[in-house]
Amino acid sequence: MSSLRSRLRRAGWGFFDQVLSSLTNFALGIGVARSVSVEEFGAFSLVFGIFILMLGVARATTTEPLLVRGAEASEDWSERVPGATGGALLVGTGAGMVCILISVTMPGALSGSLLALGATMPGLLVQDAWRFAFFSRREGARAFANDLVWTVCLALSFSAVVLLGVRSAMAFVLAWGLSATAGALYGLIQTRLRPRPKRALRWWRDQRELSSNYLGEFMAMTGAGRISD
Repeated sequence: MSSLRSRLRRAGWGFFDQVLSSLTNFALGIGVARSVSVEEFGAFSLVFGIFILMLGVARATTTEPLLVRGAEASEDWSERVPGATGGALLVGTGAGMVCILISVTMPGALSGSLLALGATMPGLLVQDAWRFAFFSRREGARAFANDLVWTVCLALSFSAVVLLGVRSAMAFVLAWGLSATAGALYGLIQTRLRPRPKRALRWWRDQRELSSNYLGEFMAMTGAGRISD
């Protein structure tokens, strides 16, 4: 009976975390739409789409394999997580640099939004990686706590942007990304571990079969979605 209660409690935390994450993203989109011009919102929507694409790549290559490996011995978890989160950091850094370079060539609102996304992409992807790390150890409560930190920081930073009268997509993207970075930093405190990019190459090598399958599935689903649109 106690085992059943424990499983239900873990499932409940996972449910609450997903609800919190979904509501936060929904509220973000609504808030930005009500605060900026059509052009600015178009720029925000585009960079959010780029983030979703890179999030899928990061999950497929780094954190979804971590979920599959499951919660084994604690020392194994503490060895795996730095490599997996280090991989997310590398993906975020690489994608962020590309966004920053492209932003120079883009006009108006899109330029600033890409610049803000590029600067905060590492934090966005690492924060998500911590969530997966906690779920791989069946610690949904810690994942929820991390998302709650992001949500609170986002609410505060979003309110500050509105109160200051700033009506640019760049400001909202920056507030969103920096709030996620706060969650990524909180993950360091929660785990007392840190992403290790040097271990990411070994992690990718060890998980290449799973990663290639997940990445192929993600790209196929993304491509199918684009075609259906």
